[in-house]
Amino acid sequence: MDELIGIVTAVIGIGFFIIALLYIQRSFKMFNDVDKILKIVSEYIDKNKKGEL
Repeated sequence: MDELIGIVTAVIGIGFFIIALLYIQRSFKMFNDVDKILKIVSEYIDKNKKGEL
């Protein structure tokens, strides 16, 4: 049950993070920085998935 709560919390956190990135991207037009951040985040998520499985 604790694992499920952790996964749900992570998904919600990632969702808010992506919304914040999109807001920053619109505000400042920092496409390169956002792409770099998204690559780092996706790599981190992939590592977490491999760790969980």
